[in-house]
Amino acid sequence: MDHRGESIRISDKRGFYQGLSDLKAARSGLPPLGRCMCWGAECSRPIGSHSISRSWLEKIAERGHVNYFRLNAERAPHEPIRVIVDEAGINQASVFPGFCSEHDSEIFGPLERGPFSASAEQLCLLSYRSTCREACAKHQVAGFMLDQGMLESEETPHGIRTLKEMYWAVDLLALKQHLEQAIKTHAFDLQDHYVIHFQKTPTLLVSTNFIPLVTATGRTLEVRPKDRLTLNIVPSPSGGYAVFSWSKDSPKNGSLFVKSLINLDSGRLTDVLIRLAFEVSDNVFYSPSWWRTLGRNQDRLKAAFSRNITMGNDMPPPTLYRESGPPIDDWGLESRWSVTG
Repeated sequence: MDHRGESIRISDKRGFYQGLSDLKAARSGLPPLGRCMCWGAECSRPIGSHSISRSWLEKIAERGHVNYFRLNAERAPHEPIRVIVDEAGINQASVFPGFCSEHDSEIFGPLERGPFSASAEQLCLLSYRSTCREACAKHQVAGFMLDQGMLESEETPHGIRTLKEMYWAVDLLALKQHLEQAIKTHAFDLQDHYVIHFQKTPTLLVSTNFIPLVTATGRTLEVRPKDRLTLNIVPSPSGGYAVFSWSKDSPKNGSLFVKSLINLDSGRLTDVLIRLAFEVSDNVFYSPSWWRTLGRNQDRLKAAFSRNITMGNDMPPPTLYRESGPPIDDWGLESRWSVTG
């Protein structure tokens, strides 16, 4: 793989492309257990739920569309495997098969019906929605890999990765239930949060849940699968927010990662957040007009996304977020604070 995120080395390219096509079809199907993710309730078939609110996507859209990265799977085998920029309408971007219409509206109303202000309820709902989306994705990936016969009796890379996806899905679904109970009882004290308020509207939005492995200052973290960190970047009437959330039951790596951000200035903090989003998530959408201004930084971000989709959760280099040179962007740091329930 070169520095532009192209020429990804896959031994069986035809099979890889076919696998991507099958995986895409699997991820458009039903969520875990084949029903609305609001468990314990009788309801209709799930709709396409936005993991990033449509009204938020609209703030960075151009003619109703946002950009995102994907692999050029449909061109197989006529083109090399590479990351390309595509566009999605704000009605489709960030959608996953999560909740029925009734529960989607009922649960996420505090995020959808008013501006984001980082209230305790909104912080919990952000983390819950990100966790549901990630649990749905992991569940579908594990199911797809099992269907493809990738779980073998021998310890092959595919078999090991399938087991990881299964364990991650189980952990995420357990966290999902934990947060769901908190929302139902208005007990918003199960997590700690770190909130960053920016003066400008962020040029990209993300909703994800990941396992932190390297801090912004280059510290390699012990692999703790239950120490998951949720990241949301969202707009607001007064600029925008980046929100990190982590469970009080598994706080070590999340709090260590957040501590590494505290002394970063505005530009470097923005730079780390942008690169982090592409390093850990495929659920990132960004402004088309901003993308056109990036010049050679486009290659840096494509390379970050390539590492994400090819390395999985392999240990990244300590220098991951310590690259030299000017920051990719600066959203203008307004304030930042910790929220402990």
